[in-house]
Amino acid sequence: KKVCGILTEASVKSGTVEFLVVGIGINANVDPSTLPPDLCATTTSLSNELKRDVPLDGLTAALLQELQQVYKSLRSGQFASILNDWRRLANTLQSWVEVRTPNQTIHGFAEDIDHDGALILRLTGGSHARILAGDASLRRKDAQN
Repeated sequence: KKVCGILTEASVKSGTVEFLVVGIGINANVDPSTLPPDLCATTTSLSNELKRDVPLDGLTAALLQELQQVYKSLRSGQFASILNDWRRLANTLQSWVEVRTPNQTIHGFAEDIDHDGALILRLTGGSHARILAGDASLRRKDAQN
């Protein structure tokens, strides 16, 4: 179940990132039953999963420390190790997914994440789509179309 969401916005000109804004929302101490009915089946919280309240100051400190480590890795050109972790932890890879982009909804099989961070989807018919931005969610195999 989903416990957090991350929104990013970037400006890239001539292959150079001018700015990147990252927004992170974490369901820390939320009772999932208080969420809108359409979210209850797919959303949870850290406290619900851990069966205890989560100290927000400790969570914030741990998140910022991890972000700093990832930033240092990116600055030193070590994206490959981040990409390996990303692939290992991504629950959508090797699964049927629905991806909602700003312009469309695409269904396919999530095969990989490429060196630019794009999700590679195998579409019905065998063609591939490269998704740079969107909200991916798991789908049942029988609901692939």
